[in-house]
Amino acid sequence: MFGKILVGTHVALSLIFATWAMAVYTTRIEFSNTPGKGTSPDGELVARVTEYDRLTKHDMRPLDTRWRDARRQLEAHELYRTVERPWYDSQLEFLRTGAKEDNPVRQLDRDAAGNAIPVDNPRAGADLLKMGPLKDKDGNPMKNRNGQPLALRSLEVYNREYDATQGEITVELKLLQKAAERDLALTNELKGAKGLHARINFERNKQERVKEEFEDVRPLMLKTAVELQNLQQLRLRLEQRLRELREPAGGG
Repeated sequence: MFGKILVGTHVALSLIFATWAMAVYTTRIEFSNTPGKGTSPDGELVARVTEYDRLTKHDMRPLDTRWRDARRQLEAHELYRTVERPWYDSQLEFLRTGAKEDNPVRQLDRDAAGNAIPVDNPRAGADLLKMGPLKDKDGNPMKNRNGQPLALRSLEVYNREYDATQGEITVELKLLQKAAERDLALTNELKGAKGLHARINFERNKQERVKEEFEDVRPLMLKTAVELQNLQQLRLRLEQRLRELREPAGGG
């Protein structure tokens, strides 16, 4: 009895696994690179290989070619760095500390396209690029205020001049501050109840009162002047009369 059950179970499991294997086989994904025939689709690798060929032929390979060309150009340009870097360093140091009145700053000469002009077969220690006097945007030599060629000196010189000028400005600002304080003090003296303005107004009022008193006294002054004149004339007549009276007395 047990053997029959075991055989039946084995047969049932065999049928189940056979059915499952058939389903997997018929519904599987074709990962080969074999093109499809009839109703069967292409293998998965067919589309992937096609996409790979498209990328490598039209995108990656041209990019790789351009990258390699650019790298070769970069390596070619990098060969000159050992010569160019010391020269550029010396030029920068010249601009910082070396330029003087008799050896002023120079400017790069440029071609029509605005590019710097290299020197053919430069000597050791000589300029690698053509340089000349300072020019404006139109190519004309730049002039100073006196109409002479502009001669720029080093940054160090201008920094010293700037510091000196700043010091002078600081001194003048202090003097200006003192002048402002003195002006404020004088202004305060002008203001207030006892200030100069108040005193000036007081004196002006006094002058006005004096004028008013003068106008009041003036008629009396005129009257007094007339009376004085009359008294003087009377005095003259009296003196004359007195002399007349003395003459007869002297003769007797």
